[in-house]
Amino acid sequence: MHDDKIQSLPYDKDAEESLIGCALFSGEAAEVLLLTVKPEDFYFDACRWSYQAIANLQRDGRPIDAVTFGEELVSMRKLDVVGGAVGVARLLDIVPHAAHVRHYADIVLERSRRRKLIWAAQSVARKAYEPQADSLALIGELTRQMDDIQGNSVGDIRTIAAVSQSLQERALRPQVVISTGIADVDAALRGGYRPNQLIVVAGRPGMGKTAYALGLLEGAAAQSHPCLMFSLEMDAEEIVERAAADTERLVRMERAPIYFEDQIFDLEGICATIRRSVARNHVRLVVIDYLTLIETTDRNAKVHEKVEKITRQLKRVARQQGVAIVLLSQLNRDLEKRDDKRPKLSDLRSSGAIEQDADIVQFLYRPEVYNSDDRPGEAEIIVAKQRSYRTSTVRVAYRGDQTRFVPFEEREVAVEEYSFDKA
Repeated sequence: MHDDKIQSLPYDKDAEESLIGCALFSGEAAEVLLLTVKPEDFYFDACRWSYQAIANLQRDGRPIDAVTFGEELVSMRKLDVVGGAVGVARLLDIVPHAAHVRHYADIVLERSRRRKLIWAAQSVARKAYEPQADSLALIGELTRQMDDIQGNSVGDIRTIAAVSQSLQERALRPQVVISTGIADVDAALRGGYRPNQLIVVAGRPGMGKTAYALGLLEGAAAQSHPCLMFSLEMDAEEIVERAAADTERLVRMERAPIYFEDQIFDLEGICATIRRSVARNHVRLVVIDYLTLIETTDRNAKVHEKVEKITRQLKRVARQQGVAIVLLSQLNRDLEKRDDKRPKLSDLRSSGAIEQDADIVQFLYRPEVYNSDDRPGEAEIIVAKQRSYRTSTVRVAYRGDQTRFVPFEEREVAVEEYSFDKA
């Protein structure tokens, strides 16, 4: 128990003791306790140790009642912490039955979250007074802690029937699909990108990653989906200058809900900006150019550790915020030693983390980059990974004078042209 600040932090002793008491009355209530809260959600040490005793009994397959509970506390040498035999009896007397176990759990969780909010705010506030404090890093740290507090809230487990009902309800709602701006690519992706997805688009230098990104912004904006691009390599003016080669295209993009950020390079700042942009501007698509330029707090981390942290965090943000995040990436130069220079998943830098976290992996391949006489003006957009679905290669055209990818030929494209059998 926190002695000198007991009055300053939110807690509810009655709710904590009642929750433990319910668990001693009923095996079902004990399950609710163990599935809903964690030891650290209790403010009082007596309740924390009581929780641990109940968890030990369940782990060992022993019945949970006043007798076994007391015996376990004795074996843990914590019976005195809960007030001895009198304290155990009091936990049984405080509630007449276990019917309100969820209500007590909700109260305990609410007070726990409020305490964590206070501690997080105090911690960041102390650091903000330091002369060398980085405000953006602190904002990112605070935002991450807020996400952790929210993410640690344990929801109810669901039956197959409940999940099936959720699927039926989802089927009745309009599905959000974000166009890539190229019909054949959309068809290969079952219509386009979807919220909650992390998409990695990779290629060697000169393949047109930024051009493809501009096309994504244009395609999403054409559907009235607000989008945000982080440009870590070039400033926003350089990006827009590339689009200015086509006046009509530039005018369309000027009128569209497209936002640029070219001053934030750290992962925490990027994630914080995404959250803020979703809340303020209702952003649906985020493009980050590009992976290895993102800075992390641990500057001594190995490359694969850095990539793993970045992809894991961005995947988490995509799911939490309901956005599609497209992460541009370089490929290993070793592929250029091969006769066939088409990229493969193993060509990704730190490919293990990327393959694990990405829902979709796409490669950009233009043969004329290696041989000017090899299909000039043609390109391949290779879908190397698509979670739960087969891969494919889409033939497109590349217009270097306009810095854009376009359909190889204008035609009506049906999704059925691409195979979507489960891989």
